Amino acid sequence: MIKDCIVAFDSGTQSVKTIIFDKYGNILGEGHAPHTIFINEFRAEQDPNEWWSAFCTSFKIALKNSRIPVERIAAVGLTTQRETMCAVDFEGKPLIPAQVWYDARAIKQVRKIKDEFGSERYMKIAGRMPDTTWWIFKVMWIKDNEKDVFNSTYKFLTVHGFFIYKLTGEFKDSYASPTGILDMTTMNYSTELMKAFDIPREKLCDLVQPGTIIGYVSSEAAKETGLIEGTPVVAGAGDQQAGALGAGVITPNSAYLNLGTSVVLGVVEKYYKYNSNFIVREGCAPNTWNFEALINSGYWMITWFKENFAQTEINAALSLKLHPEVILDLEAEKIPAGSHGLIVQPYWLGVRQPYWDEKAKGSVIGWSSIHTRAHFYRAIIEGLAYEIKLNLELFEETLKNSVDDVVTFGGGAKSSLSCQIIADVLNKPIRLTGTHEATTLGAAILAAFGVKLYSSIEEAVKTMTKISMRFDPKRENVDVYLKLFKVYKRLYPTVRSLMKDL
Repeated sequence: MIKDCIVAFDSGTQSVKTIIFDKYGNILGEGHAPHTIFINEFRAEQDPNEWWSAFCTSFKIALKNSRIPVERIAAVGLTTQRETMCAVDFEGKPLIPAQVWYDARAIKQVRKIKDEFGSERYMKIAGRMPDTTWWIFKVMWIKDNEKDVFNSTYKFLTVHGFFIYKLTGEFKDSYASPTGILDMTTMNYSTELMKAFDIPREKLCDLVQPGTIIGYVSSEAAKETGLIEGTPVVAGAGDQQAGALGAGVITPNSAYLNLGTSVVLGVVEKYYKYNSNFIVREGCAPNTWNFEALINSGYWMITWFKENFAQTEINAALSLKLHPEVILDLEAEKIPAGSHGLIVQPYWLGVRQPYWDEKAKGSVIGWSSIHTRAHFYRAIIEGLAYEIKLNLELFEETLKNSVDDVVTFGGGAKSSLSCQIIADVLNKPIRLTGTHEATTLGAAILAAFGVKLYSSIEEAVKTMTKISMRFDPKRENVDVYLKLFKVYKRLYPTVRSLMKDL
């Protein structure tokens, strides 16, 4: 039987999603299975065994929905939540719950590296400022606080590395599964950082290049998942890097924009450069680097707004069998560009680049008697667009590169209002991906290349990705937003000192 299909798994923060693609990037079947997050103050944890259970369940659902024989699957592709850490013994069994990427308990460890090693020195090697988010600080926390667990740990794994072990029985990982301990110039573990963090090399996985066969489905994994024993497993990448690939962004003249719970803006370059204006990620293609900006609150802001101000629209949406955002967007479309001078700075969950201030708080200025809930809703979207523009300008200035257009995906990209506002604020065309599952498609692209369905990643991207819509800037709105953006850029530097007293 011809093996011409790819199964790609996306293990996110809340669930595992499995999609079976044909070699042209068309979706044949989907499956989805949730897993639980346990949150307690600064801690956020998950049970890795639940990841695996969801993995197996979602594949069986996807295979059933695809109506294809499993023998047609040529390879397994993977993309996962980034920076989440789990510790396992010699048999790959988790010793403790995994620390999820936004687990923030490693505050002392971050401070120690800043004070004793230096933020600039760390950033030069790892491509990012020290932060509790990064995988390696979670490992350091275990070393400092749970010595018995640290000593008993055979390997510290990323989510991607955990699935590689469960599928193949081998402790290997993709170098594009971020950890914060790599030398970004070599894509291998930094001897200097391993010494600074006091982490033995033997407790870390061997690394391979994304898009290469990392192993084969074992007999045990075949029994549990329903995959065919011996099916190639191809090294994937973190979710945002895979999303860039699935969006077709492989050259510096386009940016990728994931309008998710957090908003991620990125560009792909063929050289390494570090700067506090962005986070550097390992690229999916050889000798490439992804430069990213993360807006913590992102389209979570829309969820926050709905929960606190939009019960009427939620009830109406239920009766009409619509998403509440559809009704909210219709109301916001009646509001002129600029929301009559109302400006939202969306730092509800702090801010990373360029200010790197976890104590930052959001602000809203320009209120007057004319403003309504619809103004506030539109101003939130505009505020996110201003923040995207702020970061994109810093990208272009720092990297000496002009971005021609932006390719967007994620939940927020389903809103035509959001896409048009962003196009108007950026004064750049916004192109919408042809699939709602760009991250999973990115993993499928790497897998298709890995088993030689395509001769290059570029050929796979060209064939498997599509654009569904384009939003061009409206001249009359561009001028309004340019004037307000000048105010936005001055806003946080002006109020920052006040935030510390709140």
